[in-house]
Amino acid sequence: MLPTAAPNASWQQGGAFGTPGASAMTHYQQARASQWASFVRSLPWRLAGVIAAGVLAGTLTHSAGPRLAGPAAALAAGLVGWRLRFRVSAETAAWRRGARGERRTARALRKLIRQGWTVLHDVAIPGSRANGDHLLIGPPGVFLVDSKAWHGHITQAIDGQAWHNGHHLDQVIATVRWEAEQVAGALGASVLPLLCVHDTDIPWDEIYVDNVPVLTPTRPLALLRSLPAHMDQVGVMLLTEHARHQVHPAT
Repeated sequence: MLPTAAPNASWQQGGAFGTPGASAMTHYQQARASQWASFVRSLPWRLAGVIAAGVLAGTLTHSAGPRLAGPAAALAAGLVGWRLRFRVSAETAAWRRGARGERRTARALRKLIRQGWTVLHDVAIPGSRANGDHLLIGPPGVFLVDSKAWHGHITQAIDGQAWHNGHHLDQVIATVRWEAEQVAGALGASVLPLLCVHDTDIPWDEIYVDNVPVLTPTRPLALLRSLPAHMDQVGVMLLTEHARHQVHPAT
């Protein structure tokens, strides 16, 4: 149930709370640290492989000319060293890319803040370990924006089903809908989900999958500004204060 008392005098119209991409960056740092520890433990055999490659190349080329042995050994050792260097996994790198995408979305949402909207970044989804990227509260209502930093193309069939690079979006859409429902239960107010996808081609920059908007970064502001107002500024302030007590930072 929403509070009915007037907001305190220190409350300022519009604002941003939380750190965009904080959870994703924490996941990245933890996974990277774990992989680095594994890499350090494997250094002896990696160094042995580099040395062995250099010795083998030098030995094989020595008969062709002593002057070639040194450069050949150095080249072989360098190539093997490059192959055995430390690299984070693609899954781990995706967390860092996701954090960057959330920060890019947050920058785009600043224009809404100047118009009296409130944005809560990286909020914990009640009753789960998941996080919501951006919770928006403004005159049209409450919206949960999920940022995705993908590449490639999103396609949609006549029946409304959509795919990203051949992978069905049904699970992604179901997840953001479920997250919005959990936040709605905590706030006692409807929460509409949106998907903001970076670096990906989307037909007409905007499609709807199971009534969830899937947008390029240029579209969310226009969509949100086009919606009719259901609350005045006092209502927005009251709901924001309620949200800040009911929905907490994920990190």
